[in-house]
Amino acid sequence: MRLGVDAQFATYKPRAGLFVHHLQLLRALQALGGVETALFLNRYGLPPERQAAIRAEVSAAMDGAPTHLASVPGRLQGLRMRLSPLGRLDVFYHVFGGTFGPIPGLANVFLVPDLIPLAV
Repeated sequence: MRLGVDAQFATYKPRAGLFVHHLQLLRALQALGGVETALFLNRYGLPPERQAAIRAEVSAAMDGAPTHLASVPGRLQGLRMRLSPLGRLDVFYHVFGGTFGPIPGLANVFLVPDLIPLAV
């Protein structure tokens, strides 16, 4: 299975709850075997001059998981191919309120860590 993960949370500091959750999830998936995991960052959420450095920092912090920059087009058409340098993804794992919307043609999994954003 090929899993893409919205890892924008890993660009924020201090790294606590969501970061620890995802790091442990990636480690558990690696231990199971059979899962190729790639992290994705929204390039529009990062300063252009720092994108490469932030990408490398997130990858190192997440035990060397491959980390890629992606664009989020308005209608999300063709997003699957833009997101997947590994080929076709099977599943995309979102954090509720993250930077990527549902991706057509893939299984989309959403983590809802907190309901506070819905209270606004």
